[in-house]
Amino acid sequence: MRIFKSLIYILKNNILLDKNEKKFISFNRKKYSNNKYDLKTTKKDIILIDLFHWPPWIIIWSILVNFLLKKLNCEAKYFYIDLYQTRSSKFSISIRKVKKLFSSFNVEEGINEYKFKYSKEEIHTYQSLFKQIKSKEDLINFKYKSYDIGLLVYDTYIRIGNLPTVNLRDKKLEGIFIRGIKTLNECLNYFEKYNVKCVIPSHFCYISYGIVSRIALKKNIPIIKIYSKFRGNSSYRIHRIRDFLVDEAPYYKFKNSFELFSDVQKEKFRKIGQSLINKRLSGEYDNNLPYMKLNQFNKKLESSDLLNNKKKKIFIFPHCYFDNPHKYRWMIFTDFYEQVRFLLNLSKETNDEFQWYYKPHPNELNKDLDLHTDILKDYPNVFYLNKSVGHNHIINSKPDLVISNHGKVCHEYAYNNIPVINTGDNAHINYNFSLNPKNKLELRDMVLNINKFKNKIDFNKDQIHEYLFMDFHYYNNKYNKNENFEERFFSSEDINVNNSSKVYKYFLENLNKEKEQKINKYLELFYKDNFFIN
Repeated sequence: MRIFKSLIYILKNNILLDKNEKKFISFNRKKYSNNKYDLKTTKKDIILIDLFHWPPWIIIWSILVNFLLKKLNCEAKYFYIDLYQTRSSKFSISIRKVKKLFSSFNVEEGINEYKFKYSKEEIHTYQSLFKQIKSKEDLINFKYKSYDIGLLVYDTYIRIGNLPTVNLRDKKLEGIFIRGIKTLNECLNYFEKYNVKCVIPSHFCYISYGIVSRIALKKNIPIIKIYSKFRGNSSYRIHRIRDFLVDEAPYYKFKNSFELFSDVQKEKFRKIGQSLINKRLSGEYDNNLPYMKLNQFNKKLESSDLLNNKKKKIFIFPHCYFDNPHKYRWMIFTDFYEQVRFLLNLSKETNDEFQWYYKPHPNELNKDLDLHTDILKDYPNVFYLNKSVGHNHIINSKPDLVISNHGKVCHEYAYNNIPVINTGDNAHINYNFSLNPKNKLELRDMVLNINKFKNKIDFNKDQIHEYLFMDFHYYNNKYNKNENFEERFFSSEDINVNNSSKVYKYFLENLNKEKEQKINKYLELFYKDNFFIN
């Protein structure tokens, strides 16, 4: 019975088209047939796009790709590197459906992992390279042909296995390592063969998406990406990646960019930032954080008697252990597991002075919470707070220190004059309303002597207003996005609709000439700003 259900699931999700998908394909073929080049030509100029099966993004890509085909006068090809390597995905038929969807808007085969051929000699070579890796740091720092392939292998391994850290003796890790190097070599050959004029990845992490993105960045090929929140269901915008493979607004330039505004504009924009934080702290739903259905400053959220402890208080806000830990430019630790272990070990040294608390993210899945509680079994001195405990209750307990890697708790707690330490690169790093140690020794010193380092923090709220304006308003509204590129153009408010082919029906039923004109206006403005067209 289980096998039968699995087969039905595979047929419905990977192989057979339903009526909504067929209608979407038919629409695309009629609309974009004039953009399709004769595939028998020897044309070498191409757009390279990720064959990623997420319906709301596919809708946006269908429009974006054909817009760029006309502008760049080229063909479109897909790249596909399987992430999870499940039993069913090892067969090429598993991408039949998504290939047909992409083909309907003029995207044909480019790089396809199913076509990779491994020789015994190259496998032996890759295995020999893997044997040189003796530590997690070795893997993180491993480069092949100047590409940081080791970091992608590291994050792919923990993502696939839902694991908190890497086991260097696991044969699965060696297999991912071999696939990573093979993929890099195949992709480099492809970039030599074709003149890739633009790359459109779904993500920048893992070997499935990060390798093509890294090649494009090094070759200075435009990288265009859909930015979205709430697992790809809302807050859509198109942005070009220029300096680093980070799927965020260029936070490392916020201060310099803000300085280009006039004094009158600066005052106006800081007030916008102030209104953003005031709304957040009010407890109202914040559409800038659509994945938080309940504002964590809502006064109805849970409290905890553990907060009544009279000692000085340090709070650890951990991240999901296996979800792309290296999403920013750098971090002190090899992964979040190593970060937490370091801090928890430090808690034992400071037990007489500090009471340590550990609170998972409110959106952490129940199955993943087990990882957090398992780690804490070795640290009975640390109080575990339920994920539903609200920020107001924590702030009212008067924390002496909050520690995160890149969490938004940084600006939220700094706004309440509470010291925050980030253990890696983060969206706030352009400002000095938090502490950003560069190594473990500096981090240790800051924790043990937080009263001294607190004096180095500038809690001037204008800084935070400025940051909030840049991150949550300015870049979110470029090219008149709110009017011309509304999220409801492409997906429903109902996430269950977006998770199915029903979103194609939703899109087609709600599309009209006015919306098409608005979308095209947005793309024209984006193109002129990012492809250096006068």
